Amino acid sequence: MEKRSSESRILAGLSYFPLIGIIPLIFTKDDEFACHHAKQGLTLFILLIIVSLALLVINLIFQNFLGGIFIIGIIFKIIAFLIRSIIGSILGLLYLYLVIVGFVNGWRGYYWEIPLIKSLSDKIFKSQN
Repeated sequence: MEKRSSESRILAGLSYFPLIGIIPLIFTKDDEFACHHAKQGLTLFILLIIVSLALLVINLIFQNFLGGIFIIGIIFKIIAFLIRSIIGSILGLLYLYLVIVGFVNGWRGYYWEIPLIKSLSDKIFKSQN
């Protein structure tokens, strides 16, 4: 492991908090380490927003549209509750875990890659490489 500056490690750690990850991409484009973590952090946040919106749409469909069907609508309302509660909680906990692990690894100076997020961030930010 190469020695990283404290500024680079701080920026890399903070990159996993929503919208703070933009800072290294704008102001320290030459710091490959901080930008690596910033790209992963922003990709993770974008993915969270997309999946959350998809769950919201699914919940609205089940709750409002299908939930109005006579008798069987109760089943759809239960499914909507389960989707919102269980899947939403799992998603939130997974996001929190990845933010904490990303923060710790960036802060310590480790070049950590989240398997699926890294390949997705490479595709999203390919124009900056």
